[in-house]
Amino acid sequence: MCRNKSFELPVVIFLLVAMILSPGLVAKADAPVAPTLVSPANNAVLSVTSEQPTVYLQWNSVVGATSYTLEVSEVSDFSTLVFSATGSTSYWLSPQLELGVRYYWRVRSVNNDGVSPWSAVYNFEFIPKAPVLVSPTSCN
Repeated sequence: MCRNKSFELPVVIFLLVAMILSPGLVAKADAPVAPTLVSPANNAVLSVTSEQPTVYLQWNSVVGATSYTLEVSEVSDFSTLVFSATGSTSYWLSPQLELGVRYYWRVRSVNNDGVSPWSAVYNFEFIPKAPVLVSPTSCN
């Protein structure tokens, strides 16, 4: 069988040029996949008793990931960040979080071969917990 070698060379050259000019377009086979966010659930409304609320952010681990990058923002495009960290599959978050503010969060996996795309974006908001009436105990 006769192969057309004149076709193979331009394809190889094109792929090499593409890898050099746009390395982000060529995914490494061992780069991790994006993690799945677990909690709080998307669009969560968290009632709290403290004026300085905290939240436990959790996501599923990814096979082959060595760490995760977490970003939290008050804007859904993450153009400004409230918080950013690199760590494990969960994070207690409490820096300057405020009642009545919607926060957006996302995570990506990292390993020696690269980084994953960002996860889906989830959001949550804190609201004050309704007070419990302790007195008077009856209306008589």
